[in-house]
Amino acid sequence: MMTLIKHFFLGLKLALFRPVAAQDWRATVGSLLTLMIAGLAVTIFFDWLILDPKPGRFNPLAFRDAFWDLPILLLLGWLAAGRLTRSQPFAGASLMNWPLLAPIALIAAWIVCQFLGYGIHTLVQYNYVGETAAELSAYLATGMIVWQLLIGLAVFRRVIRLSWFSSVVLTLPIAAMILWSVAYPSTRFWYSDATELGEHAQQDSVVSEEILELQSTLIYDQLNALEPHRPGVVDLYFVGFGGYATQDVFRKELAVIHPLMDQRFDTGNRSIRLVNNNSTLREFPLATVSNLRRTLAAIREKIDPAEDIVMLYLTSHGSKDHQLAVEYPPLELTNLDPALLKSLFDEVGIRFKVVVVSACYSGGFLEPLKDDSTLIMTAADPFRASFGCSDDSAFTYFGRALFDEELRKTYSFEKAFEAALPIIREREKQFDPGAQFSNPQLAMGAVIAPKLRIFEARLGAGGTRAEARAESP
Repeated sequence: MMTLIKHFFLGLKLALFRPVAAQDWRATVGSLLTLMIAGLAVTIFFDWLILDPKPGRFNPLAFRDAFWDLPILLLLGWLAAGRLTRSQPFAGASLMNWPLLAPIALIAAWIVCQFLGYGIHTLVQYNYVGETAAELSAYLATGMIVWQLLIGLAVFRRVIRLSWFSSVVLTLPIAAMILWSVAYPSTRFWYSDATELGEHAQQDSVVSEEILELQSTLIYDQLNALEPHRPGVVDLYFVGFGGYATQDVFRKELAVIHPLMDQRFDTGNRSIRLVNNNSTLREFPLATVSNLRRTLAAIREKIDPAEDIVMLYLTSHGSKDHQLAVEYPPLELTNLDPALLKSLFDEVGIRFKVVVVSACYSGGFLEPLKDDSTLIMTAADPFRASFGCSDDSAFTYFGRALFDEELRKTYSFEKAFEAALPIIREREKQFDPGAQFSNPQLAMGAVIAPKLRIFEARLGAGGTRAEARAESP
């Protein structure tokens, strides 16, 4: 343990461009591997710590990516050491030690960056610091790339005493490795969904024949599994729609909101999740307009339209012309706009509905969808952006405040929305003090309001008592 700590601090001195005395440097391949394993332990621990929801499953396949760059770093060290056969700068150090200088310095820097990066992510995720700290992660990632390049250059130039030309040439492969790791991140050690594991985890493609066939089965089976309405009970049916495939925040939101609705709002076996994401291709149907149409039509067959309520949660990016992004490259999918969404409901004849749109400029959905039988909530007004849709986030600001916080305290969607407003405003101020408030919107129809109160009363009473049929105007 003392040797490990010693070599970590020696490597850290090199990473901070401090001189290391030759007599103190007695590195071996074993010490390098031990330091590498220590770095992996840090990664595995923090990967588990930020896992949401827990407990998750460990993915041993991630070890395939763990040591791929070590032989390259050692080769670069041997090439640099070969230049010392004519002139060895520190006679007190064995020539065999020099190939280990750059790898150990880089690994020490990597461990420090792991603590900083994962530490900030954990503090933000568990609300120990403001959301503004999340910005530090992006700056840290850029700084880490520059730092590692400078470490390689400094070790080759200042410690091993190579020429500038040789130092730059040997640093170029390090730059290539760093850029490769940024473009193609290593496999995670922990996953929250078992479906993200297994032999297909790195091979699934939305355009493969196997996945397309499986998707047809998924939508058919899950819609058929929806339970019918219960006479005398105001039932709620939930549909979650994560439309944007290339960012994980929308998948992560639904991974929390869907179980919350099932467990707290009695939508178990009356809910479905449509998601565009590589990690869920084998578990949930795709979020497309066609699948949403099929879903609403299937729900319409299950419900009592004079009694039951259908809730649709849409989470994605939004545009100034009020288009909700529905994207899964290379598929060419149709975006969802207010007129199209209204037509989907009208086609199947769903009357009582709660529509929640979490996206920039989502207030544009309010007027086209507003009627007496609908509750509409949007993350922004028609002219403003909403916040929190970065890859670092587990929730958008709107989704976190409304669902993960306030709807855990009340069964009233209207009260939860009102309580969420100051929370969202404060987080947006922390993120960007000069930004306009997103100004979330709500429109409650006169006819659905008493229907929702009956539903809330049932949940508040324990959800086991059959309710008298609501009087329909």
